[in-house]
Amino acid sequence: PLFWACGVTSSQAAAAAASVPLCITHSPGCMFVCDVTEDEVVRHSNSLELSLASSLVPDNPLLGELQAAVGEMERLLANDPGQRGIAHLVQEGDLFAAARTLYGADVVGITTGFPCLYPDFSPPTETDGILGTVLLTSTLLLLGKRVLVITEDTNYTVVREAVRHGVALLGTAAAGSEENGMVRVVRYPMEGIDPGHLQSSLEQRVGGIDCRDLRSVYPGGEEGGVVEALARLDALVAIERSGRAADGRYYTMSGKDITPVVAPVDDLMAAMGAVRARAARCGGGASDRLAMLAPGRLRTIGIGDGGNELGMGKARESVVVHIPRGQQIACDTAADYLIAAGTSDWGGDGLAAALALLAAADHWLDPASMVLSYSQAASVLEVIVQNGARDGITKQLAMSVDGMDFEKEHRAQMGLLRDILETSIRMIQNRKAVCPTTA
Repeated sequence: PLFWACGVTSSQAAAAAASVPLCITHSPGCMFVCDVTEDEVVRHSNSLELSLASSLVPDNPLLGELQAAVGEMERLLANDPGQRGIAHLVQEGDLFAAARTLYGADVVGITTGFPCLYPDFSPPTETDGILGTVLLTSTLLLLGKRVLVITEDTNYTVVREAVRHGVALLGTAAAGSEENGMVRVVRYPMEGIDPGHLQSSLEQRVGGIDCRDLRSVYPGGEEGGVVEALARLDALVAIERSGRAADGRYYTMSGKDITPVVAPVDDLMAAMGAVRARAARCGGGASDRLAMLAPGRLRTIGIGDGGNELGMGKARESVVVHIPRGQQIACDTAADYLIAAGTSDWGGDGLAAALALLAAADHWLDPASMVLSYSQAASVLEVIVQNGARDGITKQLAMSVDGMDFEKEHRAQMGLLRDILETSIRMIQNRKAVCPTTA
């Protein structure tokens, strides 16, 4: 094989005249030369201090201001219009930690779909969670991440169409995202996947050079194709995803058993934690493949509004004490980071805004545009409703989430979040102008 270092002449006469069977080069204007080995990149690529340059090193004053701004977002998300006791579930600082994790990731999995209307409607899917998934997916795509959206047959059509519409809203910024493997929507098998198989597949991918390529992943329900996709994940986010209770069943807030229509994605979250724990025990031995796992990889994030969502196991004791029927419905699977919000859509929107704020600190142009506007979000919800999802409380096919009219209630919340984001971006820009050493 021949490596031709120039990305211009290689695509013209020189490469053609060489008549070699394989020519490896780069796109014009995209050469990158460094003295870091591949192993070093894999081992250390999730260090956010590398991703954000000096903006987030511990002694930089900008770090504290970023944390304070995201903390303000976190408090806003905990607004509890349904009076469910969300304040008791908030994990202070987890929104910032979750954003840092996703900012340093290459491939992010997002799982959603809560069929709380089973068996009365088909699909039995509620509106909450799907919009939050699209909002977060959009921001991740604009940041250059690859996104794997995970659901099951029960919710597949609603989720797929919502994601497609959200990607279309990004226009040329995300053109070809499905074709080039930037985003995929996959079905998790209803019968589940053997936990040992999940764990071994994740372990085999550690240190692999093809972890970011999703183009060959078949977006169907065959276990082989799905596991092949899941093994590429750096992080997993669960947004309004039904979580398994201590008795192994899945419940709504009212205590209704919906286990027959929920795929056990909990096993994936648990497997990611198990691989990370095993890697931590390796002690950095070069002979062990798991020693190449960077500290921030395979992290999990849970977003919920009631205690029965995947990831809420981190606050299980609080759910049992403060949430009605908590002992029965509390999710038993814990995420590394937990975002409690008035609705799970708000949590997904808040995480997207926190990512945009980190992008501002990292010199991205126009980071405020990385979050969808209210009108764009409303158009996504329209698609969600058109495909059969209903308000989980009123059970109506309407532009509402958790009993709240989207125009009257959610518009105000989204506006307040964006006010915090834009004010914080101006703060960052002003600080960098006055004190360039923070840039």
